Amino acid sequence: MYMQTRLVTDAGIKQDTSAIQHRVQAVILRKFGRLEDDLIASGLVDSLGAMELLLLLQDEFRIPLADVTLKDLSSVACIVSVIEAAMFRCRSQATDGKPVSADVSANPVRAVRG
Repeated sequence: MYMQTRLVTDAGIKQDTSAIQHRVQAVILRKFGRLEDDLIASGLVDSLGAMELLLLLQDEFRIPLADVTLKDLSSVACIVSVIEAAMFRCRSQATDGKPVSADVSANPVRAVRG
């Protein structure tokens, strides 16, 4: 279902799409207690829930998630795509000389703009 890709974080640790998917699902399960194919249409995530989910995802992955829409949070696949894009941006910014710190002690992917 999900394309298997590999990402290399600023710390040099590989993270595949499947691992990101599992972490996203765990965040959703902790917050909402269940998973749905369409998180928004099912009513599982409303506008307040979307804001809370966004904050939880930023904390889980230690990356900024800017310009995220409700549609971006509508499914696990959409959320995984948003996170992969944000990881790529963080990695690109790190190679451009902008400060990015990595903390990989708790989770394999931790990139935070400093």
